Amino acid sequence: MSVLPTISVIVPSYNVERYISAALESLINQTVVPDEIIIIDDGSTDETKAILERSKASFDFILISTSNQGQGSARNLGIEVASCDYLYFFDADDLLDKYTIGKIKCEILSNEYPDIILFSGESFDDSEYQGGRWVDYKRGFSGFYNNRLSFLKDAYENKSLFCSPCMYVSRRNIWMNRLQFGDGYFEDEGGFYPLIFSCERFLVLDEVLFYRRNRDGSTMTMKFNEKHMQGALSCLSKSLDFKKVNVINGEEAWFFKKRIERQVITYIKTSKSVGANFDFRVLVKAIIEVKSFVFIVKVVAHSLGLSKFSFIKKCNAIMNRWSG
Repeated sequence: MSVLPTISVIVPSYNVERYISAALESLINQTVVPDEIIIIDDGSTDETKAILERSKASFDFILISTSNQGQGSARNLGIEVASCDYLYFFDADDLLDKYTIGKIKCEILSNEYPDIILFSGESFDDSEYQGGRWVDYKRGFSGFYNNRLSFLKDAYENKSLFCSPCMYVSRRNIWMNRLQFGDGYFEDEGGFYPLIFSCERFLVLDEVLFYRRNRDGSTMTMKFNEKHMQGALSCLSKSLDFKKVNVINGEEAWFFKKRIERQVITYIKTSKSVGANFDFRVLVKAIIEVKSFVFIVKVVAHSLGLSKFSFIKKCNAIMNRWSG
């Protein structure tokens, strides 16, 4: 008789006193409760920790308190503590559909324990949110894949390779001693492709099982700052380091290079927004890795604050003056 897999839920929390109770209730009220809940209070300065300590009287979870080190470090600590077959990373200001854990467990069992299960999410606005950010978190396709290239092709075609760890569940043994989230902001992007390229068997569910809260003051809605720039640089460096020590050949390499291109543009944009100088050594490494003239044009154009087409137009004008 097959045994249902066990799932550890890892929740980093930092200054979410308005949201942590609702997030915790959405975990506890699952039709199939998680086997293990690990909450890492990342040095909160509001009432978050006090709320969690009071909640322990009613809810069974592991609470770890640390100094503020960032969401990525908090998740990495949770990975070290977790003991279940699979890991799910949940944010302390979001919500889960009540059937999520039970649905994922049944799908894992039905599909013979895939390495990663990716599902859809949906955005909703906090009652006091004043911004206009809205992201479509629908996967756009479903299926089981025992071939990474086939998965990448379908995911890329459906524009569904978004990196949020709140929309996938993965085997714990893939993370142990091999993978980590990055430091600072964009930590989820820094860990996503190394995870994908460490998996062999993929299950995609185009079902909304997670609800992301749009709110003022979150790392995704706030204006770019120095931490965003440093996080983007760390993310890009992490991808380049992974590619250096792991052999990725053929068509799969194209997908990894496209991701590096995207991370370079994000790094350039965040650097320009805070008036910081570029780390040209990292940019040169990325250019050498991608090996594309079109990409070089993009890098130079974004560095100069021009669109690709404006840059080409300026180059043509200069060449015309030279030839004339």
